[in-house]
Amino acid sequence: MVCYALFILATAICSFGYLLSSSFGFQRSQYDKQGNVSFLEASSMTVKELLLQELEDSAEPLLVEILDYLRYLKFRHEEDAADIRDARAALLEAKQEGTVSWEEVKAKVGL
Repeated sequence: MVCYALFILATAICSFGYLLSSSFGFQRSQYDKQGNVSFLEASSMTVKELLLQELEDSAEPLLVEILDYLRYLKFRHEEDAADIRDARAALLEAKQEGTVSWEEVKAKVGL
């Protein structure tokens, strides 16, 4: 249980680390009209303004895909937050109640 909780916590932290680094203005990729990738280190526009600008220039079928993907990302973010809460609760429980050795677990299940 503790190992699983640590795995969940580490996975969630890695996911949030990527999200945080992209949210605080580190390098972002941008595609120009020819599809080439260039990097922006700073912009006078906020991320929201850049997104709105891109959305204005997008066709309806692409907007449907973007909406679907945004909803997926929000759902995944909520799941990650729930996993972190569960992992922290499991770690707290392990601290308070102690842990069981692997040998004890194997003996209980007959291995």
